[in-house]
Amino acid sequence: MQNPAQSHPLQRYLNSTVTVYYHTSYSDSGALTYLDAHWVELVKANGERLLIPTNGIRIIKLQTAAEADSNTLVRASAPDSSQEER
Repeated sequence: MQNPAQSHPLQRYLNSTVTVYYHTSYSDSGALTYLDAHWVELVKANGERLLIPTNGIRIIKLQTAAEADSNTLVRASAPDSSQEER
């Protein structure tokens, strides 16, 4: 069974630090730990977890991008020139 968050268009922002602005004058900041078509989970710096319905969100502003997975090849690298060819 596929995790709904893996197929969501904003999946690349998981584990990023964001500020969520609601339709009211309120906002919350924290790490975006889950999202799907209906819910967003935000973990604040004090450990508080918020489960926010997406229809209550006006905008999500990216503060700090998540670190890239160390197992993901971002680009090819050139061979190490310090090693001699054999």
